[in-house]
Amino acid sequence: MQYVSLAYKPKYRRHHKKSKRAAFNLVAGFIVFAIVLSIWMTFNTFTSSSHNSRPELIYEPVVVHAGDTLWKLAQTSGLEQDPRAIIIMIKNYNALPNGVIYPGQVIYIPKLTTQLAYK
Repeated sequence: MQYVSLAYKPKYRRHHKKSKRAAFNLVAGFIVFAIVLSIWMTFNTFTSSSHNSRPELIYEPVVVHAGDTLWKLAQTSGLEQDPRAIIIMIKNYNALPNGVIYPGQVIYIPKLTTQLAYK
């Protein structure tokens, strides 16, 4: 005849408690991670939008009129550079190897614009 103790506790109950604790720790860790991530994203969005406005070079279309020259158009671009450098930019962007322009022709002139850069 076998003797059975009433104080016997099966092993699976101890293992079950450990797995519950591990699951709780995993969920709690995930919640903490989500809170920290949301705080970081909120802070990053506010700081980047207030400090990240920078000038950006864009090319605007301009219709050439009689008497216009690349030098004159370069001076009206608003860039604080030597007009010769701006003429090179205009010639490269518009594929004008010899720099000849005609009235009625549409060419693109570089301009600076300030836009907010959003992440």
